[in-house]
Amino acid sequence: MVDHEAVNIAEAIDRARAGMKVLMRFGSGVPDLPNLIGAYSEAGISARQLAVCTDVLLPETLAEGGLDVAVRRIIAAGVRPAEAIAMATINVAESFRADFDMGSISPGRFADMILIEDLAALSIRKVIFGGKLVAEDGAMRIDFSRPTYPDFMLKTVRPPATPTAADFMVKTARPDGPVKVRCVGVSDTLLATDERQIVLEAKDGVIAPDPAHNVAMIAMVDRLNKNSGVATAFVHGFGLKAGAMASTHNAVCENLAIVGMNGADMAFAEEKLREMGGGQVIVRNGEVIAAFPMPMLGLFSDRPFSEVLAKRKEIAEAARAIGCNINDPLLKLEFAFAAAGIPHLRMSEEGLLRTSPRERVALEVDA
Repeated sequence: MVDHEAVNIAEAIDRARAGMKVLMRFGSGVPDLPNLIGAYSEAGISARQLAVCTDVLLPETLAEGGLDVAVRRIIAAGVRPAEAIAMATINVAESFRADFDMGSISPGRFADMILIEDLAALSIRKVIFGGKLVAEDGAMRIDFSRPTYPDFMLKTVRPPATPTAADFMVKTARPDGPVKVRCVGVSDTLLATDERQIVLEAKDGVIAPDPAHNVAMIAMVDRLNKNSGVATAFVHGFGLKAGAMASTHNAVCENLAIVGMNGADMAFAEEKLREMGGGQVIVRNGEVIAAFPMPMLGLFSDRPFSEVLAKRKEIAEAARAIGCNINDPLLKLEFAFAAAGIPHLRMSEEGLLRTSPRERVALEVDA
């Protein structure tokens, strides 16, 4: 058994004692590894029970070195280089019962390996893949042909109807005045959310967001035409002052998630993603500030890596332009709402969900 959700030494030890291989996560937005390596260096559990995973690896982190950076961090924490490399190779292969094919340099395994000049620094001289030299001294030694993709991977953003501003109104039967609601609470460093009860104002049967108190609207839209609908609630912590941001990129439900300050911009953002075939978009006052198309299943870009990095930078700058002040807000939009396996309050196209106990909860408190 394997697990990659431990966030501290105590949790890592508990899992190791239960016979699990502990995957120390060192991904974008979730760098748990520095908090976990002490399970070996301080608590003394076997290095063979620890492995490394990236979980979500954003392009910027990949450009910095990805898994190589994680191994260097482990070595810097005092782990012998050979054991640190094992945590990223053979230990991982064993975790997934793939060690008969990979994870070690031995007969019968794939001829994938790196040649290192300085073991402690993990300075890589050459990369061999499938028995062939593919990279040397930081430069690629092979050419890549542009792939083609089947039609079923395109045009997958298919909401059941053209969106309107009214689709994103949060309606109430209560009279005008204060209404206490449940908000999905997000933070800058955690993928876990919490439930925050905040008083908002209702007028003419509609509850409005409150930018002065960091409350925006959050919507989840069925973009695969599953007939599961659209739901809108509130989120606290994004810092939005205007406009909306939307994304189809998530590894869980693959729906279309939107955070915004008004229904018109949220509807506009949804329609733009449909036109693009998926991806990420930042809008304000009915205009696109930045767009990152991901036409492959609404999840992947088909552009070169350098263009992907440039688009990511444009999206980040546009998010700041509409007031968003948290680190990598699109990653939060992906995981802080759609991933029902991470606590505590989540969003679906059917409304708010509490993860423990697993149940739907009403938007209005004491409604």
